[in-house]
Amino acid sequence: MYLPLLAEAGLGDFVTQLGVGGIFAIIILREVFGFLAKKRDKNGGSTAQTDMFTLLRAIEAGTTELVRLHDVKDEDGVPVWYVRKSLERQIERLVLGVAGMTKAVETQTEVLEKLAEGD
Repeated sequence: MYLPLLAEAGLGDFVTQLGVGGIFAIIILREVFGFLAKKRDKNGGSTAQTDMFTLLRAIEAGTTELVRLHDVKDEDGVPVWYVRKSLERQIERLVLGVAGMTKAVETQTEVLEKLAEGD
């Protein structure tokens, strides 16, 4: 029911990436905006209602910006906000450690082969 409305609002592309809470927040905002618009039209648009409508528009803009920021992905397709930088550094250190151990094992293998040839 709400997916066509979200698509109309330009939100269809990232709806699938939102969690239940994000989708619920968008639906609530949509309903509140509709209610306030009807209320404003009936009352001639009082200042308090206009201020509330403006505030809700700001919340909608902030939510849209938050979704846009969370939609950024790295070259592997993993959301950038999802991977901690410290974890990334530890993985790089592990790769360097494994590379060092591989070189040491290769050197040991060469030494053992030379010793075996000498017998």
